[in-house]
Amino acid sequence: MAMEFTEKNLGLVLIGQNPEKISQVSTELREVNSGEKLKNVVMDLSNDIELRVLLDTVKDVNFGILVNVTGLTNEDPTHFHRLGEDITMDIVNVNLLASTKITDVLLLGCLGRDIVP
Repeated sequence: MAMEFTEKNLGLVLIGQNPEKISQVSTELREVNSGEKLKNVVMDLSNDIELRVLLDTVKDVNFGILVNVTGLTNEDPTHFHRLGEDITMDIVNVNLLASTKITDVLLLGCLGRDIVP
């Protein structure tokens, strides 16, 4: 999907906690387009402080399409009840809390611009 947006010269913000993975995807996208509208953000969405910084940064972003593919899972497949509390809370924070807050902040910005009825 990112490649299709890049081919159409739409701006993208890539967010993730793995700098190598973001760099690899960014390099592939820049081969298709110069990347002037491509921004990389390396951060941990399970970290509340980093999430607040991101929310403050994106609250006034003018965008047309929101594709939220945020997600976290444990590395080794196992039953949820066997996970430790730390990984369980990280999964909840990233998959539910962070993605919901990012969507909320961006949609509120759309309401201010009369994009969403």
